[in-house]
Formats: sequence, structure tokens, C-alpha cells
Amino acid sequence: MYIYYRFLSMLSSNKAIVGLLVIVNLSTTSLFSQKTSFPNTADGRKEVEIINSNSMSYMNTSIGEVRFLSGEVKIKHEKTYMECDSAIIYMNTKTVHAFGHVYINNNDSLDIYCDMAKYTGTDKLVSLFYHVVMLNGKLRLESPEVFYDLNTSIGNYYKTGIVINETTKITSKKGIYYSHSADVYFRDEVVVTDPKFKMTTDTLQYNTNRDLATFYSRTTIVGDNSTIYCYSGHYDTKKQLADFGTNTLIDTKTQQLFTDSLYYDRNNGIAKTYKFFVFKDLENKVNMTGTKAVYREENKYLFAWQRPLLVNFEEKDSIYIKADTIVSFAQDSSDKRFFYGYRNVKMFRKDLQAKCDSIYYSYIDSSFKMFYQPVLWSENMQITGDTIFLLTKDNKADELRVNGNGFITMQSTKSYFDQLKGNHIIGYLKNNSIETMNIEGNAESIYFVKDDTNNSLTGSNKSSCTRMKLFFLDKKVEKVKFMGKPDATFTPINKLTAELKTLKGYSWQDDIRPKSKEDL
Repeated sequence: MYIYYRFLSMLSSNKAIVGLLVIVNLSTTSLFSQKTSFPNTADGRKEVEIINSNSMSYMNTSIGEVRFLSGEVKIKHEKTYMECDSAIIYMNTKTVHAFGHVYINNNDSLDIYCDMAKYTGTDKLVSLFYHVVMLNGKLRLESPEVFYDLNTSIGNYYKTGIVINETTKITSKKGIYYSHSADVYFRDEVVVTDPKFKMTTDTLQYNTNRDLATFYSRTTIVGDNSTIYCYSGHYDTKKQLADFGTNTLIDTKTQQLFTDSLYYDRNNGIAKTYKFFVFKDLENKVNMTGTKAVYREENKYLFAWQRPLLVNFEEKDSIYIKADTIVSFAQDSSDKRFFYGYRNVKMFRKDLQAKCDSIYYSYIDSSFKMFYQPVLWSENMQITGDTIFLLTKDNKADELRVNGNGFITMQSTKSYFDQLKGNHIIGYLKNNSIETMNIEGNAESIYFVKDDTNNSLTGSNKSSCTRMKLFFLDKKVEKVKFMGKPDATFTPINKLTAELKTLKGYSWQDDIRPKSKEDL
């Protein structure tokens, strides 16, 4: 009753009138449990209808008739129904002040609970105070204060609110609720809590019918296996489907995906990019850029197309690989990755370049495998064959294998090229330079001899054998060891013809060699 009488004290600054109101209220205690109805007013609106009250008192004032109700109060005005412990009704303005266990139902669709409320029938506004709870279908809104417009079905809160929609809970400092469209707009320190994720943002729109969240500012979504950072997008909290806009990042601790347009299926762990993206493998120190890609969290599978670029960061230099399509994935649960490049593959590192139709790289044995007309360059050396395998160790080339139609060309002078040929070639390297090389099966070689005094060419040695072993010094052939009986011929420089300068299959392809990473 304290709140009730305190509210009376705010009705007028005239103490005499206040005292009279209190006296009338205390002296009039007749039972008023029957239904009382009133005719429509001049503006066409119905009067406030008192359905039940255990006691009622009233008096006429300068602002019209005022009624005081207490005990099991039930009131109705048009489509709004109200229950409370006590109430004050201003009959002219159709204004109701309700106290204690307030319950309001509007149009049989919205249920409201609070400790105190003010209802204005002329403009259909409701002010709700203390432990406010609004229920509409599967939505529950809780707040210390809510201001609700029954005409537009729009509610506002400014002192922190909680919206619960089945398993999703949203808190914020400010909010606007649109009952007709089932949209809630949240502002300031918005937190969305769900069994599968937690979202924090500054501005959020949430549709309770579609379980759809729309965000317009920096947003963080934390799940079991990944964290998403973004600035705009939509998230279907029930189906776990989302699309994100500019400056989106998916972080799985060991992998990161940046993009300006992303579709994400959290249930299946699938992400799709439609604009520029950057993929970072932090464990293996690999980056990939491109336009379109599909990423699966399960095996960290990445399928990228539209000429993606892969960068393998190494201590002294990095390897750049570009292709029409690049596929990357991890083996089992390990973080050791594989990369495949398909169609129009180009590779560049300062001391190593390549071109082929398909390429494969494994972090397990640090090996490159190139297929379909591969060409590998290293300084003045060109290597071709059916397939080329390059094994690295400590980020340096360690072993070279050429299977099928192996051909190595080394530029001796501007117009003369040393050449090695065989069915299979195995080279062993140190500091990215070949030290020894084995040529097996139909081995052939041409290398040009230079005068030690003036470095001029004196002729060529052409030889063939079943197998050869070559020793290199300063990236040049120093010694040739033949396995079996060789067929060798020396031709002086003045007797060399065009046919004697090259082996069958010779093709110097420096014009297609990537000269820099920009050539990719």
C-alpha cells in the first residue's frame, strides 16, 4: 500500500485535495465485484470497463472523475485486458495506474507481467516498471522498464533487456521490439548466447519467427572449433547458416580465412567465399589468396579456383605457386597438409622456378611432384621430363628425380647449351646446387669444353651409355663416369654443325619461365 499512497501524492501539488482523496478512499469500502460498463466517448473510444474489484472509491476533481480500486482488480479497455492488486483510473483520459502483480493482455496475443504500469487509453501507450516480462509466442522479453505502444505494437527499453527465444538468449542495454514483424533491434553491449555459440556485437536485429540475426557493426561469434569476426551479415541461429560481408575472419587457431563475402554452414563446418580471400595456415606457414573457395573444417580442406595464389613462407625466401585451381587438406587429424595445383601451374622462388599442368606438395616429406609437361629452372639449368619430383630438406632442394624422358639443359654460353638425357635422372643437391647426378637408361650427354686460359669454347663431348654418373663443380659438369662401355665423340668447335649441337628432344623454354612473382 506504500507505493499506492505514494503515487497518490504525485497527483496534485494541493495538499488539501490529496488529503481529501485519501479520506474518501479510506471511508468508502463497499464491495464492487459486479461488471460495470460505460458508453463510448465523443471520440468514439470506449470508456475503461471495470470487470471486478473488491473495493472501490471515487471522487470528482478538476481533471474529472478518479476511481480507486483494490483487491483482485480486473479492467478492460477495448482490446486491452488488465489485472492487478490495485489501480487508479482517470476516467476522462482513460488512464490507468496499476500496482502489484500486474498482468496485461493485448489482443489475445501479447502477455505482459510487471509490478507497476501506466496505461493511457487515449493514445494506447503502456509504461511498464519493475520486473517486466513480455510474452509473445515463443519470445520472452525481460527488462526493468519497457515502454510499449499498443497502436504500433512497438516496445522500447533503455535499462538493459533480455530476450529469450527458445534456446537463444540475447541481452543488451537498449532495445526496440516490433511485435507485428517479430523483430527486435538491440543496441549497446549486445550478447547472444546459444548452446552452439556466443555472439557479441554493438548493433543487432533479430527476427524471432525466423530465428534470423542481422548485424551491422563489429561482431564476434565464438563456437566450439572456430571464432568468426565480421562487420555485417546474417545468421540463422536455428539452422546455423550465415552469410557475412566485408572484413570477415574465421579463426580456428591453426588456420585463418579472411574474405569480403562468405557463406557459412556451422553444422557441417563448410565456408564458401565469393570475393577476394586470404587463407593462412599458421602451423605450416602457408598463405593462399584468390577469389572463390570452399573450406571444410573437418579435414581443413580448401578448394580454391579462379587463379588462386599459394605462398609457402620459408626462412630466407618464399615459394609462390599459382594455378587455375588449388586444393589443400590435412591428413587425418594432423596439421600436416597437402597441396594440389591444377592447370596452368607456375611456381617462383628466387633460385627455383617451374611450370607444369599439375603440381603436388606434401609437408610430410617436403616434396614437390610436377606432372604433364613439367619444366623446372634453377639459375642456368632447365629440367624437363614426364614427371619431376623435388624433395627439400630444411627449406632447401635436397634431391631431384625425373621419371620418363628426362632432359637437363644448362646454358654454357649465349648460344651453346650443355645437355643431359635419359629415361630416369636422379640428382643430389647441396645448398640448392647439384653435386652429383645419375642418369639411367639410354643416357646421353653433350657438354662443351672451354679453354682454361681464355675461357673460349674448343669443342664438344658427345657421349652415350646405358648409365652415367656426373659430378658438378660451381654448377658445371666437372667429371663424367660411364657405367658400361660408352660411345663418346669429341668434335672441335670449327666442325660443329647445328645437328651436333643438340640432342634429340632439346627445347630451351626460357621464354615461358617466370622471372618474378609478378609473372605468375
